[in-house]
Amino acid sequence: MQDNPKVGDDSINRFCRQYLQLERDLDYPPADFLREAEVQDDLYRSIFAEDALPYPPPRRYQLRVLKELMSRIESSIEDWDSHGVSDDLMTALSTLLALPLPSEFDAAQQKSYVTYTLSLLDPSTLPVPLPAQITLLESRNLISAAGTTGLRTWEAALHLGQFLTAKPSLIRRKHVLELGAGTGYLSILCAKFLAAATTIASDGSDDVVSNLPENFFLNGLQESKSIRAMDVKWGHALVGTEDEHWNGGGPVDVVLGADITYDRSVIPALVATLDELVAMFPHVAVLISATERNRETFDVFLKACEGTNFHVEQIDFEIPPRPGQRGPFYNDQVPIRICKIVKYCQAGVRFTTQRWEVELGKPLTIAWADANGAVNVTLVEVTSEGLDEIFGIVANYTENTFTWTPGNGLGPGRFALRICDDGSIDESPRLSLSGSSLERNTARRDAGETDDSRRDSDDDGLPPGAAAGISVGSTLGGVLLLAVVAVLIYRGRQGRAKPEHQEAGGRDEGKGKQKETPA
Repeated sequence: MQDNPKVGDDSINRFCRQYLQLERDLDYPPADFLREAEVQDDLYRSIFAEDALPYPPPRRYQLRVLKELMSRIESSIEDWDSHGVSDDLMTALSTLLALPLPSEFDAAQQKSYVTYTLSLLDPSTLPVPLPAQITLLESRNLISAAGTTGLRTWEAALHLGQFLTAKPSLIRRKHVLELGAGTGYLSILCAKFLAAATTIASDGSDDVVSNLPENFFLNGLQESKSIRAMDVKWGHALVGTEDEHWNGGGPVDVVLGADITYDRSVIPALVATLDELVAMFPHVAVLISATERNRETFDVFLKACEGTNFHVEQIDFEIPPRPGQRGPFYNDQVPIRICKIVKYCQAGVRFTTQRWEVELGKPLTIAWADANGAVNVTLVEVTSEGLDEIFGIVANYTENTFTWTPGNGLGPGRFALRICDDGSIDESPRLSLSGSSLERNTARRDAGETDDSRRDSDDDGLPPGAAAGISVGSTLGGVLLLAVVAVLIYRGRQGRAKPEHQEAGGRDEGKGKQKETPA
């Protein structure tokens, strides 16, 4: 269903969006609109015609809404000569009345198509025009027979989705993991509308995980390689004994969770899984949305986070008042918190370098603090598969700073430095190494010139190797070298003086003998 601009009043579009979301209490358009034939025709074509919706609401819901709508239309008409009731709407009502309908109990056990409208989505950000809607197959009863709450979309997911839609850069080109995905609302939002690089919709319920592909299909993602369902049970080790890496070594940039703190009994397992994820991906952003039904339960979550050195920062994003909501629609009377969770690193080693400027041949001073014993610093490359270690920069080092000069062997790319001590790991921000410096150095090497030879020529005007392979790097070194040369020359001259004197005496004696020889 698309919004119809001809109607001229937002109340019509708002009513249709609420209808698609199966809202119990709908805001019907005002009487002066309902009595108009054009409005009735638009309502019929938009939501009540047989082929109007690919995934219509349940018949019992259609009948209830249409009966109420017809009653309001009739009440709005003051002059039956000027206004009337749409024949198409009357026919739709008659058809529904003639169909056999399930009982209320049976209907409550059946799944229903629910369509949510993304009112904050900017259509210009989409690569192709798409209806700003997510359709899900949900169980509208609160808890299934298996005990899971993951078969319907909860308010906290809708609120967090609005926050992400308002700030799409948090997701764009990021690798997203949703915990307790349920119907997959947030995962589908990220994969289809917010341009996530990859999205994993995870849940600990087998029933929920098996239902997720159907919701992917309803939103045209059945062939997408950017989204998939995964079984993740909180508190269980993510990496099994037979696995070298979790998720095949794929990266995770953002972890999302909505209404996953409602049960205090699962909170320790949840926090343990968050802790393991942060250990794997130190720079991951964790966003949790929680409806505060019970303050004590949320306090249990906060206390568990504190015990794991997590810092919980509340994000200010208000619930829009119900009258101002344009979709999705959710309760504005119960607080919903959006929290950012970061690891409190004071108990472990952490980089303290203020400026990360990496340039070939330029020294970079790396600083850190709170190390427990010696540290190892390595250079890793950021790839599509994760972080690959390139080489070690320093090992078993006990100081708090180290100066490293990137060599010419590094090519352009994205890198990071990783530091670890006995029990903790930290990583630098992602570092970009441009190809310009590398290209300049490569050009000089191809021309037969090296950095050292160029420096030697600039310093003393001599060609490379003129000092018998000795490189002088400072004024003091030059003085010492000259002193050594002077001593060697002095000793050489003394060594040559004695033989020359003896040879001269021998020559004089020879001449004297020649004179004494008779002619």
